[in-house]
Amino acid sequence: MATTLAIDAQLLEEALRVGAHRTKKATVNEALARHVWTPLGITNAG
Repeated sequence: MATTLAIDAQLLEEALRVGAHRTKKATVNEALARHVWTPLGITNAG
């Protein structure tokens, strides 16, 4: 699903730098998955 978001550029660049993903899309998807699944005690939502 294509979505337009206004994301903090510095925060996204930092996430790309420290994360294991090569693309912004993968970085944002990982962050969303962690935000949703980690509080539920699920450690691998992929």
